[in-house]
Amino acid sequence: MKKDSFNKFSFLKTYILPLFLIFLIPVFSLFFFKHAEKSYDKDILRSITKSILSAKELSSEEKDLQIEFYRKAPVSKILESTNPELQQLREHFSVYKNDYLQFKACKIAANVCLYSSIAALFAVLACVAFSFRSQNAQYYSLSIGWHFLKLVCVIQVIAQGLLAVGLSYWITAIWFDSYVPKLIIIIAILVLIAVGTLLKAIFEKVKNDFYIEGEILDLENSPELNSRITDICKQFKIAKPDTVIGGIDDNFFVTEQPVIVNGKTYFGKSLYVSLSLLKVLSKEEADAVIAHEMAHFSGNDTLFSKKISPVMAKYQRYLEVLYEGGITLPVFYYMLFFWSLYTISLSKLSREREFRADALAAEIISPHAIASSLAKISAYTHYRFKIEDDLFNKNDKTENLNISLKVVNGFPSFLENIKLKEEILDSVTPHPFDSHPSFDERLENVGIEASYINKDILLSPVSETWYSHIHEAESLESKMWESYESGFREAHDHLLSYKLQPNEPWEIEIVEKFFPEQVIEGKKSGKLTIDYEKLAFTGWENDVYFKEIENCNFEEHIGAHRLAFKLKGIRKKVYLKTGKFKISENEILEIFNAYYSRYLSYLEYQKES
Repeated sequence: MKKDSFNKFSFLKTYILPLFLIFLIPVFSLFFFKHAEKSYDKDILRSITKSILSAKELSSEEKDLQIEFYRKAPVSKILESTNPELQQLREHFSVYKNDYLQFKACKIAANVCLYSSIAALFAVLACVAFSFRSQNAQYYSLSIGWHFLKLVCVIQVIAQGLLAVGLSYWITAIWFDSYVPKLIIIIAILVLIAVGTLLKAIFEKVKNDFYIEGEILDLENSPELNSRITDICKQFKIAKPDTVIGGIDDNFFVTEQPVIVNGKTYFGKSLYVSLSLLKVLSKEEADAVIAHEMAHFSGNDTLFSKKISPVMAKYQRYLEVLYEGGITLPVFYYMLFFWSLYTISLSKLSREREFRADALAAEIISPHAIASSLAKISAYTHYRFKIEDDLFNKNDKTENLNISLKVVNGFPSFLENIKLKEEILDSVTPHPFDSHPSFDERLENVGIEASYINKDILLSPVSETWYSHIHEAESLESKMWESYESGFREAHDHLLSYKLQPNEPWEIEIVEKFFPEQVIEGKKSGKLTIDYEKLAFTGWENDVYFKEIENCNFEEHIGAHRLAFKLKGIRKKVYLKTGKFKISENEILEIFNAYYSRYLSYLEYQKES
């Protein structure tokens, strides 16, 4: 299939088709409760007809007239009627009143679900269409759409929950002449939990903290760089950033959101610069990147991001609650559909912001500086990812990573052998706030041909960089790399602990670091010991090794719970009663699942490698 056809099909399958799940329960409920009402009318008519035909005091004509009356005026209509002449009949059939009221209430609830979801569909589609006009239009349409959808979702969950409870009783009652109390209770509990968590999600405060790994740069002690940033800001007629943060991530960005750096919150406008990238960019190339970022300030792009970010965070949190709610999945897909449309709108305006920022930076510095800086950043990002990916997937103990040194030393050789199209021209620059256009689109936007980028441009010597003008740049960068590599090593060892069936001392050390031996004492006597390879219980003749387990189940036996292990080559099962320990059954299961899952992950890795 063509790429665009595939994307359209994927969008249809992922977002549009699941959207119609929200109509499933209401449409079925309308059908069923109309059917239930007619079924009741037919059964009652059958009983009335039988009673009339057996009445000896009535003539044949009177019997026919009465039967015809009840055919034209079924009991459901009689009970709904306000005609005073039918009062006596309403009292006579009052025994059925509650059942008919339930049918009516369920039909009303189904209609509320259908009409509210359809109304919301058109209203929010209008909001989405409006959002494409500008950043302000996008913010207001998303904000209004979010509040409207939030209300509709509560209505949907409550109404569809009531319908689910009603159906759980009436389906079996009407079609099988019985009902299952446990089923009704379970569905009712699930509905109450779903409604409760949904209401909690509406009123809970969503954390939207923005943590940055880096160090605050003292520009007063870096006068030349400070002067250059000030000069660029003057050309945009904006104030200099309140905070400049130096880091080792391979990107540059700006934000007006409060940022947390080393535990302290900084407000106002912040600029993040990559110390690692500043070493490979010439002053002019770095100027072009900084000018691009300042253009975002001048266009109020960061102010827009600051305003829209809390709404996006609440929307995402709401989606999480709906997805985890089980019976709220139809409503989740309904909300996800609109989220996907807003994402398209956000992406479109984001691309426009990037094109505008590139164009202004090209005007102030130069188009060629923009082009070469983008090329070097793309190449650096690609190479650093390759180095880190190779290290992370290495099935060996990591001691001295020296990621920075490996990147610095190997980068020139990488540039010599770089595949320009795959590793630069088709790449997208990473960014925490915007979805950047592709590299070749950005070049075209500033009037540079893709053919301009060649190895000579990438390998041209850099005589002077802004890195050398930053106060204590080397010590700051070294400190950050040390912290980064410590976290990298921890994450690598954690992954490795799932890949190893340890034999060597260093392998045992890594696995036991994350899966140490645990001893769980019994309530009265005995103990359970679990480690990365086995379970040992004082009530067993032999230990149970994970490699011996054919299958295991958590089951109920004579009012108690137990883990049942079927071991390879042994007919008799081994049991562990989970309620006989000082910790809860859930804790026992969590520990067992963690350790056994580690072993299964090791087996899966061995199959793949």
